[in-house]
Amino acid sequence: MRNALQKSLDEKWCIRFLANHPDGDAYDGVVIHLAKSFVVVREFRDFVADGILVFPKKSVASIRNGDFEVCENQILRRSGEIKSVKRIAWLKNIDTTKDLLSALSKRKIWPAIEELKDGESALFVGPITAIEKKSFTIYCYDAAGNWKDAYDIDYGSVFRIEFNSKYLNYFNDYMSASKESLKRDAAKTRRAS
Repeated sequence: MRNALQKSLDEKWCIRFLANHPDGDAYDGVVIHLAKSFVVVREFRDFVADGILVFPKKSVASIRNGDFEVCENQILRRSGEIKSVKRIAWLKNIDTTKDLLSALSKRKIWPAIEELKDGESALFVGPITAIEKKSFTIYCYDAAGNWKDAYDIDYGSVFRIEFNSKYLNYFNDYMSASKESLKRDAAKTRRAS
């Protein structure tokens, strides 16, 4: 597997990641950073570049790099989509999930975190609000656009992290605006009292 990951990184070669997930998830992408404990991938969906995925190495069951991927890479090169694959400079010295989440928090990037615990998965989207030694806290919203609770998640239960996808960028922008609107409404209410 290490050779396939390195080839993807060195040659901007799209490969399929088969995940250790109860649903048997698979993802297509090009490796943009290899760390001690995780791999960072520029995801491709329907031959179009989308967001950034981060997989702890234990989340990757296997890599597929066969005839389908050869064809996919030829299409990505012909369409020019492969040119969107660039390394992210601030990832260079990040090797742990804790460091990555801390960097996302400092950059005010709201990720999606998929937790896999006891064979069950849960998805959390929103800002990281605290970084601790063994866990972190994320303040979440749901798919209906409602702010929920803050959740503490152990680093060891993280299955996948996603950021800068079109879905997240649009939804996060909407939720950030609604959060600011809630703050303004609360301030008006306090002033009126």
